Amino acid sequence: LQIIKERKDHDVMIHRLCEGAGKGRGAKAGGLQKLQTWRNCTLSTGEMPITNATSGGGAINRVIEIDCKGIKLFQDGHDTVLRLSKNYGHAGRKFIEEIMNQNLFVTINDIQSSFYDQLASGKSTEKQAQAASMILTADTLAEMLIFHDGLSLTMDDIRPYLVTKDRMDVNRRAYEWIADLVASNPQRFQKNQYSEYSGECWGEVVGDSVYIIKSVFDRVLKEAGFNGDSFLSWAKRAEKIEYNEGRNTKMRRLTGVGTPARCVCVKLPDEFDEQIELNGDFE
Repeated sequence: LQIIKERKDHDVMIHRLCEGAGKGRGAKAGGLQKLQTWRNCTLSTGEMPITNATSGGGAINRVIEIDCKGIKLFQDGHDTVLRLSKNYGHAGRKFIEEIMNQNLFVTINDIQSSFYDQLASGKSTEKQAQAASMILTADTLAEMLIFHDGLSLTMDDIRPYLVTKDRMDVNRRAYEWIADLVASNPQRFQKNQYSEYSGECWGEVVGDSVYIIKSVFDRVLKEAGFNGDSFLSWAKRAEKIEYNEGRNTKMRRLTGVGTPARCVCVKLPDEFDEQIELNGDFE
């Protein structure tokens, strides 16, 4: 992750790993080369998260991300590596042999279905619930067939790391990002004491709504990694914008600006959407 500079490239990497198939390539003698396929779980570590606030919903949905919070996972990391290297492949072979010898395929499906039904009934997405149920099933079988230590993972262990439907919704995250943008750039939406805008004028805040010039709206959302058209379609359905009939925008003459501009009118969140912290206290 350290050598990939563009955050959007992380999303591309996630999708390629989870696709399970390589690219189709032509053969020298004509026709196509054999398509490489795989069915793997991918484990990775890094000094920063692999997804962020502007990652696509598809990428977020395919990742179960765990923050170790600075906890030392192994007392002696060097000794752990040596032990794993000397015993690599032993448990995996026994795991598969025991499943086949005991003909546990029906049992595996029943265990996985039970985990999935319980996880999917909560706030997590179906894809996250499916991935988590596979992890829990594998760990349950590992404890039952190999370790016999009673330390298998539980649903309560994995639930805090599953993505909720709200967090997966890229348009809802774009809406929250727009509210943050307006709050952090007041000089772009109101004049200073000299009746001038500090830098480029982006729009105007009127009551509980913000008017953002359409060209500015498209530019800043694209720079942040969001799709403006997708957001406007969602915002229309969610009643988060005001608009003229047949459009996603409204015409407005901004204060101190002579020419009317086509603007996106976004309704800003209020204190009833969730608790707001004011002067150290919660309302």
